[in-house]
Amino acid sequence: LLGLLAGLFVASPAYALDLEFKDCSQSDQAEIETAVKWLKANVGKIDQKMGKNDLMDWPGSSRKNWLEKLDKKLKFVCKNAKNKCQRVSKSNTVLYGQVVPVFKQKTIQLCTNHFSQGQADYVSTIAHEVGHLVRLNAHRTNCKKACEKPRFSQSVGLAAEYAYKGGHYNASDCKKHCK
Repeated sequence: LLGLLAGLFVASPAYALDLEFKDCSQSDQAEIETAVKWLKANVGKIDQKMGKNDLMDWPGSSRKNWLEKLDKKLKFVCKNAKNKCQRVSKSNTVLYGQVVPVFKQKTIQLCTNHFSQGQADYVSTIAHEVGHLVRLNAHRTNCKKACEKPRFSQSVGLAAEYAYKGGHYNASDCKKHCK
């Protein structure tokens, strides 16, 4: 009986992770593993945020596909060089993560040196980037529009962040950060 119970814990999808790391510190690896486990175990909390307070709902089979992506092999590459983590644009925004190259469907680059909120940043950024693996959508480039009507990847990242931290997403609060 004990062997059977032990087998259940080892084989349980909530605990099984197939993650690969490149250039990530031990600390980053632990944070990433914790974030992926949290996302898999708390999708119900994310569901409660999706489709509410200006966030997009799960379109079509995107929820199922998003969960399936979390169960597949994911490769995390920690890139913290300034030239890799700062967008060259008018807004000069910092980058938290990106999926490169998209066609491989598994590699997520993270700029963890920008993660000032600790685990909440890992949770929201990974949720967001896995969202890009499910639906290839561009970000809204206008800050106010991004706050008022975030696209799928932005919505799932924000839903995960607020599910993790507690509270509710508010477009008005988001717009306060727009320049």
